[in-house]
Amino acid sequence: MEKLDTLKAEREAEGFTYNEDGETIISESEFLEIKNLKTFKQNYRLHHEDLKALKAEIQYCQKLVDQCRHKLVKEFDNWYSESFVTAEDPVQTAQQAGFGQRQGTSYNPNVGLEDEGEKVERLHEQLLMDDPDSVAFQKARMRTDRRKVFDRALSQTQPDQNTTKKPGTPTKIMSNKPPNKMEIQIR
Repeated sequence: MEKLDTLKAEREAEGFTYNEDGETIISESEFLEIKNLKTFKQNYRLHHEDLKALKAEIQYCQKLVDQCRHKLVKEFDNWYSESFVTAEDPVQTAQQAGFGQRQGTSYNPNVGLEDEGEKVERLHEQLLMDDPDSVAFQKARMRTDRRKVFDRALSQTQPDQNTTKKPGTPTKIMSNKPPNKMEIQIR
């Protein structure tokens, strides 16, 4: 574009030359620059149209992904509520009504059934929700601690395999005791 402008400025400085029809005569280099500029503009328009089509396709695909994600979450919620939640549960009915629930939290129906380790882990997760920036660090630290415990357990001596029973050896599962009383069926 700049080269075309300089060629045009040179032509104007030299003075205009006209043909028999009264049209301005341009140099061959200026003509080639104009031709190149037109081809670049055509290519730009074609590529711009392709880009617009691709952007529209990407938006369409993103919308489909969002719809599928929403459908998956909805189906999971339905399955979960059908499988694990009872209607007699007052906490769950309150949650269905929308009371007392923060975004991102959910009701755990097995809270009363958890052991000490699960309870500590659940409380630790709740504490981590207060400081979301440290979640990755804390989880990595917990995995490392578990790995150390697991490695220590594996490094302990194992019982000798030669003292255990060999495969196929019958074992006593239940003793055959006589019945306490005898039942007689009369027909």
